[in-house]
Amino acid sequence: MASNQTEMSQATAGRDDHRPDDTTGGVPVALQDGPGVPGMQVLHLCIPGKPIAQGRPRGFSPKNSPAIRFYDPQAKEKKQVSWVMSGATNVRGISCPVIVTMEFIMPVVSGMLKKVRDQIAAGDIVPHVKKPDVDNMLKFYMDCVSMSGIWRDDSVVSCLYCRKYYGFDPRTEIRIEQTDG
Repeated sequence: MASNQTEMSQATAGRDDHRPDDTTGGVPVALQDGPGVPGMQVLHLCIPGKPIAQGRPRGFSPKNSPAIRFYDPQAKEKKQVSWVMSGATNVRGISCPVIVTMEFIMPVVSGMLKKVRDQIAAGDIVPHVKKPDVDNMLKFYMDCVSMSGIWRDDSVVSCLYCRKYYGFDPRTEIRIEQTDG
């Protein structure tokens, strides 16, 4: 556990221990001691706007070539989101095991029943059970965190929690915390 704390400390060198009001790049960030394990670091990213789902790769056949070339149609979006993430924090190269929690707050649609809208306004969690699928959104944001350099590779994620629900302020919240194992 001590080596994990050292790795997280090295990755977070130069950061204040608690900066909940940091909005660099339009992404609020908080880095603070987590619950349960003293000295455990927590990184919180909030990406405003409707959550984005990973699309399917596209392919094409160049003229006079039998080969098919594939590309990621969302490369620009991934680059923009990862650039915003990397600008929001100077945490880089996390290599210790982490627990990731992602929450996708989907926009409330205009045709939604008033009763359901009132539940959301009251703070109740109303699950979003339509497309886009949560696994496609998860993949998009995991790729963005990897591209931003916050962690060396998404293989450091030892535990993952994810949910999507309706809210009046659509956004994606990502919480990365060091695990003790």
